Amino acid sequence: MKNSFLTASAVLVLIITLSGCSPNRVDNAFYRGNLERTGTYPDDQIPQGILVWQIKSEAACYSSPVISQGLIFLNCAGGYLYALNDGNGQQFWVFKRDDAMGSSPAVSNDMVFVGGFHNYVYAVNIKTGSEKWRFKTGDKVLSSPAVSDGILYVGSYDGYFYAIDVTTGNEKWKFATKGSKEPISTEAETGPVEGSPGAIVSSPAISKGVVYFGSSDEYLYALDTNTGKEKWKFKTENDIVTSPAISEGVIYFGSQDGDFYAIDDTGELKWKFDTKTYATISSPPGGTPFFSISSGAVSNGIVYFSSDFDSYFGRQDYLFAVDTKSGEMKWKNAISKAGYGAPTVSNELVYFGDEDGFVFAANAETGQNKWVFKADSKVVSDIVVIDSMAYFCSESGYLYALR
Repeated sequence: MKNSFLTASAVLVLIITLSGCSPNRVDNAFYRGNLERTGTYPDDQIPQGILVWQIKSEAACYSSPVISQGLIFLNCAGGYLYALNDGNGQQFWVFKRDDAMGSSPAVSNDMVFVGGFHNYVYAVNIKTGSEKWRFKTGDKVLSSPAVSDGILYVGSYDGYFYAIDVTTGNEKWKFATKGSKEPISTEAETGPVEGSPGAIVSSPAISKGVVYFGSSDEYLYALDTNTGKEKWKFKTENDIVTSPAISEGVIYFGSQDGDFYAIDDTGELKWKFDTKTYATISSPPGGTPFFSISSGAVSNGIVYFSSDFDSYFGRQDYLFAVDTKSGEMKWKNAISKAGYGAPTVSNELVYFGDEDGFVFAANAETGQNKWVFKADSKVVSDIVVIDSMAYFCSESGYLYALR
């Protein structure tokens, strides 16, 4: 089934949408599934990869969908934040931001929060789609907010990490990363600007009163959520642009240096997994290969992540499954081109989309594909699994729903 974003005009549609047509009634929902950003979606049903519907937005949607209270929230290019019925994709409301692309949304109770290219964090009423407040930072906000105990936590390209009161939109505290003396150039369309240490693209994870995030100054930071005081920081050899995942007191994250790290909650290294050893494509003499590692999904003692090795002579991408205790590889799958999103896990399947438009649902223990679905273009979001449905976005602006 294929249709355009539709407007919910009848009051009856509004009442049904908010009162319980979907089994999913959670009031809080976040990018990567939870505040720990583990990329896990508990569900007792397994989607079979069968298309139920697809709808097209006004522009590409590079953010991942977030689903709460029977609605899908989607932050798209062109400055559009959509609220859609999770059963049929019908548009409930649309909020027009002042800017182009932005972060994946966060939902807490009656508000949805997003960042954008014109330096703002927006708070929008979940029922009406009206703006409650906006908070201005010094540069782009592509970090997806986290909300805990009435405080919103988010990073900005300006090199500062912010804590904002969700009711008033007032700053509670801010923390400066290593290189953030001046605002960072906004000329680049995506990703941290080269030569501008301190930019924060990483989405924060929260556990036990500590908020964790990475920065383009090559550090992973741990801050006290109440005061913003630094508890510790961990140095890598390149930018950290993906989100850390926290499970059983261990923080998992990848760096653009080509390593995937596991550190304990005191900042001590437990192990690191070197993806560079699996690259069989060489680089020219004096050339610098590019390594990119996705956020990790952690489930049942395994962490899943993708890697991208890109050099003058070609590109090589893998999906890895690594034991969380030992750091030893359990399996790897060669993939044609790693997608913009990161792996997710639900009900013993790991889901992943690639740049060729394929979505894979693989056995989490073996890596063997259970099913594969072909979208119209690049898969640019995580695969979100909830209520026996899998949702994701393609670069051309389609939102897909599979059962």
